[in-house]
Amino acid sequence: MARCSIKLLGSMQIMLDGKPLQSLESAKVRALLAYLAVENDRAHERESLAGLLWPELSEAQARHGLSQSLYNLRQVFGDAGKPGDPTGEAPFLVVTPHSVQLNPHRELEVDVIQFTQNTAQVRKHAHRRLETCHSCPRLLHQAEQLYQGEFMSGISLKGCQTFEEWMLIWRERLHRQVGEVLADLVTYHTGRAELR
Repeated sequence: MARCSIKLLGSMQIMLDGKPLQSLESAKVRALLAYLAVENDRAHERESLAGLLWPELSEAQARHGLSQSLYNLRQVFGDAGKPGDPTGEAPFLVVTPHSVQLNPHRELEVDVIQFTQNTAQVRKHAHRRLETCHSCPRLLHQAEQLYQGEFMSGISLKGCQTFEEWMLIWRERLHRQVGEVLADLVTYHTGRAELR
């Protein structure tokens, strides 16, 4: 089964079975994929996605822009014609006449999701002292390694104010979380007398 990796912390990088995807036609296609990857806890209404990425166009033109972008993503992922695929491999994109979602049943690694899961596990863990915990330091080190830079660094969609606001909220949230990760790592290493 094909495996997809989406890195959004730092420069955006999309890999399919270890090979970089080069065939995404535009910044809006990449933005659509990033949005679906980060907000993958639910299906998104097509009208909402069209308005998010093509706010300057009429509703019909925006829906056409979305359809073209979805077509490009399906081609890149090899999803074209998947519903009747004799191999039984499910598509990466679940597209209906009304909604779109990255398939939660496909093997998909998103650095932002892994980063936030690691930090959430550390916050929820009931350790007495961080420096004596066996699992949290590993999660913190993994989170530190995942954070390769600002969320979607260098990506900007002029005229897409709602999308830009969404990106800014995520950037600020992740920046705050990486600060907490680094502070926790200092606490851990200081408590073990490993900092000099």
